[in-house]
Amino acid sequence: NTRRTYMFALRSYFDFLVERAIIKANPAKAVMLPKRVDPPPGNLSEEDIAKLMTEAFENKTETGMRDLAIISVLAGTACRVSAIANMRLNDFRTMDILVPERCQHCGQHLITGRCAGRGKKVRTTMVTLHEKGGKEWNVPLPEKASFYLSQYLSHRRKCFGTDIVFPTKWRRAIKPISRHTVRDLLGKYAAKAGVVADVNPHMFRHAAITWWLDCGVDPETVQRMVGHKALQQTL
Repeated sequence: NTRRTYMFALRSYFDFLVERAIIKANPAKAVMLPKRVDPPPGNLSEEDIAKLMTEAFENKTETGMRDLAIISVLAGTACRVSAIANMRLNDFRTMDILVPERCQHCGQHLITGRCAGRGKKVRTTMVTLHEKGGKEWNVPLPEKASFYLSQYLSHRRKCFGTDIVFPTKWRRAIKPISRHTVRDLLGKYAAKAGVVADVNPHMFRHAAITWWLDCGVDPETVQRMVGHKALQQTL
């Protein structure tokens, strides 16, 4: 990735020389760019997430309640940090969902065949996630995340009156929380809890997907919950 950055810089420089008629053509465009290599997401265990939540819980302030809500929503929905920023109060609603029965032999949820449609209705909070590219979909909000979020909203005093769930104030303007702020608060709690030094929001997404698959949740269901276009992205 560093070599790609250098090549982009060289291309820009030679484009400048071409515009000034110092050279006739950009020689850097004939050089193939190195393939981009994305580093694998770090591992974040359930114990690590619990430590982060404990540190946020110990912060007995409105900011601490906000941070605890953000961590619980990230871990419970596997959403991207852009969904946290785009979250509005009218994105939440309570409804009954059907939890399918489990197979007595393998423990998998029975969602097809003669057992399809059977199960237990459970009252739960649903949230509409808004992410990049204008994509949006509905996912259930875990009970613990719903509790911490409601606690934060009921005690929120800063930026009162806005429909932004996680607002910040900058130069008298109320704006959604930024990805940099979320990353900074995660790093702060990680340092206090002795967790991996470079904790970032995407690690929660990877941890949640891994946990759901390990618990036997159908991959296609996980794919829908996290908004992946292809099943290969989930697996």
